[in-house]
Amino acid sequence: MIITDAFAITGRPRDQLAVELAELHARAQRAGTELDDIRARLAELERQIRRHTGR
Repeated sequence: MIITDAFAITGRPRDQLAVELAELHARAQRAGTELDDIRARLAELERQIRRHTGR
């Protein structure tokens, strides 16, 4: 089992590793959502620039 192997390497209890894994997963999801928002805003700004510059 990966978490058991991680405990052998890190010396941290499995529960703590599971909590950390869940927290990292949640952070990654939020970061993905934020990145999607940034890409959408960038696309909108690019459209506005093209409209104003005629490109």
